[in-house]
Amino acid sequence: MNEQDVLMNVKTVHLDLAHRIQAACAEERDEDISKELKKCKRLWHEDQDTGGFFIALFEQTSGNLKEEKPLDGPFKSPPPNGKNSVVPVAKELESSVCGAYGLPTDTYSCWSRGKRLNLAPRVVLDHLWSTPCPARRGDMWPGSTFHPLMVTHVGMPAFTEKKGSWRIRQEAIPQVGSKINSMITHIGYDVFNDILSGWEPLVEEFITKTGKTPPERGAWLMMCGTPIGQEILSVWIGARVTMMVNQHEQNVLKVKHGLMAWSDVR
Repeated sequence: MNEQDVLMNVKTVHLDLAHRIQAACAEERDEDISKELKKCKRLWHEDQDTGGFFIALFEQTSGNLKEEKPLDGPFKSPPPNGKNSVVPVAKELESSVCGAYGLPTDTYSCWSRGKRLNLAPRVVLDHLWSTPCPARRGDMWPGSTFHPLMVTHVGMPAFTEKKGSWRIRQEAIPQVGSKINSMITHIGYDVFNDILSGWEPLVEEFITKTGKTPPERGAWLMMCGTPIGQEILSVWIGARVTMMVNQHEQNVLKVKHGLMAWSDVR
């Protein structure tokens, strides 16, 4: 078997989900369960260098959730939160961070994980976190906890703290960019391409070229109407205007706007 045949064989086995499920299950699968597998997303440990796990998607399918009978206890005590627990942020911080960018707090809920804040739909807070749920023997788990669910991650990483300022992460912009109306300015396509290509001007140089005055210091966003649609760049204002976009995301943007060929992406 030559090298090409080997590569083709590896590719087929690697991507054939049905083959991998069959190989992973020693016992005969139940037909009903098999039909439900199409609704599942499995992350394979050999792809991600982790343990294998599934992702569950909760979807509200009607305008109003079904009203249930009042849950009045007796209530059990859930395990205490640990350092890695995902918890909602204080309302003051949520209002401060979301309000700074003009994001509606009645649409999103904000969750803390270290120095990062995640955004999730409001229903996660209102119906998965805040609502009591029945336990086994007629007693109840109280609200303000995910227990008995074992939740390790909630929402989309959206904000990162840097020097006392919360900047929005570039990967969150495609999801929330249309709702941002604060801490943002419009720039021309030439300036957008210059910054994306590595231009890090002194603040005075930026003002001279664009006529825009950035904040004295901290996170800022730049919006640009491009030939292929609207783009928003996350930048940091210090002595210079510095793009806050990781290399992978820079490469994607450069390819989209003709500043780099896919063959040059490393």
